Amino acid sequence: MINWNKQFTALVRETRPTCWGNWGLNGHIQAGAVGIVDPKTGDFKLVCDQLPGVELIEVVNSQTWEMRTSKVKKTEMKPEASLSFKDPRTGIELKADSKIQWTFGSSGSMASEFAVVKEVRINNLTTLNKQFKWLAEQAGHVGLGNKGRISQSFGVITSVIYATSGMNVGSKDKSSSFSMTGNAKALNTLLGSMAPEASISGSFTNSSEENSLDKHIWPAQANTASSAPIPIAYTFSSFEGDLIIPNWVNTLGSFELEVNSKIGSTYTSKVALRYDTPSGPKEEKGLVVGGQSQTFAAIPLTATNIVLEVKFVDLTDGTYYSKKWDTPLGQWISGKRRIELSGVWPFKTGLKVAEEDN
Repeated sequence: MINWNKQFTALVRETRPTCWGNWGLNGHIQAGAVGIVDPKTGDFKLVCDQLPGVELIEVVNSQTWEMRTSKVKKTEMKPEASLSFKDPRTGIELKADSKIQWTFGSSGSMASEFAVVKEVRINNLTTLNKQFKWLAEQAGHVGLGNKGRISQSFGVITSVIYATSGMNVGSKDKSSSFSMTGNAKALNTLLGSMAPEASISGSFTNSSEENSLDKHIWPAQANTASSAPIPIAYTFSSFEGDLIIPNWVNTLGSFELEVNSKIGSTYTSKVALRYDTPSGPKEEKGLVVGGQSQTFAAIPLTATNIVLEVKFVDLTDGTYYSKKWDTPLGQWISGKRRIELSGVWPFKTGLKVAEEDN
């Protein structure tokens, strides 16, 4: 069975790496809401409507949201018949002069298009620290807290992206299609590919499909206008004990840093990893030969001020690089960093952080 929200979250993270997707347009997803996120799917279960004392801010964010997997094709064409209808909000008579069709070439392929209107987020994440005792109590009520500590997956929605209208459509079959008919301006306003006009609201007159689909459309009915914005993606803060994980995207056990010398590189490098912990500073060292790698695993989540030093030893005067991360719990979203070393003697060397230097 296809888990649509899991696949949607993966698609969203190609451009928004800290977000969880809201494929089913779950209305419980609101900034400041307290609950549980399934780390495998991104599905959110509400525990409390809002964190006490939280202050929210709203940022107008008008933009096009258009995402498709590789085997989806979008086509705009003329409908078989051009009928007249009245705009559901303004009553102005319009022509149903356009048909937009999506064809899906494989099972699990998906299209997501929305008219993004705003982002609502918690103004100050220190509120989570101030309300930690209360949060730990709520976590205990649902089996995710013990003795004043909180388990990962329980936490607070910190920001939400809202859209006035749009659609999530995915194919359950290896070949299927979905189409919407209506006024060209109204359809493109609904999908966010055209700026809204006062006289035309985002709407469609009818829709059709071939084979089996999973779809979530807003507004849900033909010939209606959106009644309120809907949440389409969100960010989430969780906890490990009493540590806040600001952008939680998966369960973390520890940090991991991999130093990889690219195949074809000829230099040997001395590497040293240093970081602070509540019990004192730690240091690990290693030697990376050209074309090989070394992994520093089991770096505790309490680590701060992580410093990696790399010295290429095959050069006469040596070449030295240093990278530092003050707060990896907030910077290493996935819990990992991959360091890529390069260089062929006697030419220059290079160091790249895969997650940062693209």
